[in-house]
Formats: sequence, structure tokens, C-alpha cells
Amino acid sequence: RAKILDFIKSYDMVNEISATRSMAKIRVNSEPVTITGYTVNDSNYFKIRDIAMLLRNTSAKFNVSWNSSLEAIMIETDTDYVAVGGELSGEIDQDMNVIENSTPIYVDGRQTAITAYNINGSSYFKIRDISDAAGFDIQWDGDSQTINIITTFKISKKNIKELINIVMIIVPIFKKIQVL
Repeated sequence: RAKILDFIKSYDMVNEISATRSMAKIRVNSEPVTITGYTVNDSNYFKIRDIAMLLRNTSAKFNVSWNSSLEAIMIETDTDYVAVGGELSGEIDQDMNVIENSTPIYVDGRQTAITAYNINGSSYFKIRDISDAAGFDIQWDGDSQTINIITTFKISKKNIKELINIVMIIVPIFKKIQVL
């Protein structure tokens, strides 16, 4: 029994997840922003609420909420972000408790497989997974260690509907002009 317990302890030590403060700089549409994140397994992870707060006034806005009946994190794209407080606080603890987040994550009502980590009680997501889920682009500049979040070319369902409405108005006008 002692050997089994020793094996379990040594296994846990070898497979322990660690995080270090991310040294990556962040820009939103080329404008520098201040945000705290962590590097886990060579990828940059940030609080999803921090990213939602940064993008709240862009075309890539999204909301994050907790669904207590599903016990799940809900991400709703093209929706105003509702701040809960503590966003962009920039806190970094020396002693970190890092565990893989097993909480279900839904994007626009569909369950999604996104790896997240709970670091000292907050959910951190890989920036690439957030961009895929919320519909914005990111560019990585390895030389300057900078992540540029690009929201200017986002096409949402709402934007597509508006574009279709505009086309429906413009096409008949062009047809009348050709007749003249």
C-alpha cells in the first residue's frame, strides 16, 4: 500500500501543471493594452472575462456568463459584455494552484471542447481558442513576443443580416439605373 501511495505522489509530481507569468505583449487592433496572463505548456492563457472586457467596444464583443443549471461557462458572441468586477485587475500570485478546468463550455448554446485552466480560482483560456470561439483574429509576432488581436474584419451573423438587407435595397436601385 505504501508503494502505491508513493507511486501516486511521484506521478502527480511529474504530471503537475505549472504556469508562469506570460511575457507576451497584447495589442487590440494594433493599440497596446495591459492584461495579465500565464504561460501553460508553451501557450498563452488569459482570463476570458479580461478578453471580453478588452473587446467590449469592438465588432468582436462577446459576453461570458455562468449557467448554474448546467454548471457551465457560457460564451455568447456578438453580445454586449456584462462586467462582473475584477476584470483587468492584473493580479499575479507567487503561489499558484493550477488545475485543468473540467467545467463544460458553451459557445452560442453549443458545447465546445476548449482546454482551460483554473489558476487560483479564475478560468484562463488559450488566446487562440478564445479567438476561434468569439470570432476574431490574432497575429503572433515572435520577434517582439506580441499578440495582436484583430477585430476590424469580423463578420458576425448580425453583420451578415445587415449586409443582406443593404444588398436587397441596392440591387433594385442599380437595376433601375441600368434601365435608364
